[in-house]
Amino acid sequence: MSFVAAIRPHIFNVSDKTNWCFVAVETQDGCVAWGEASLNGREGALEAALRRCAALCIGLTIDAALHGGLVGLAR
Repeated sequence: MSFVAAIRPHIFNVSDKTNWCFVAVETQDGCVAWGEASLNGREGALEAALRRCAALCIGLTIDAALHGGLVGLAR
């Protein structure tokens, strides 16, 4: 059974007007899943929201995080 170990935002500036945000969800056994969560111009708010969600998900099983509605909202 895999447990969520970390959820980390990675923000990349790709042009003067565009930033992309990718999210890495890491398990305690070293697996990493990537997702995209860009909201151009709101990177600070997005990063803060991801950190709040991460605090709720760390330590949960992947299934519990998914079924709890905190990870994979776009499924």
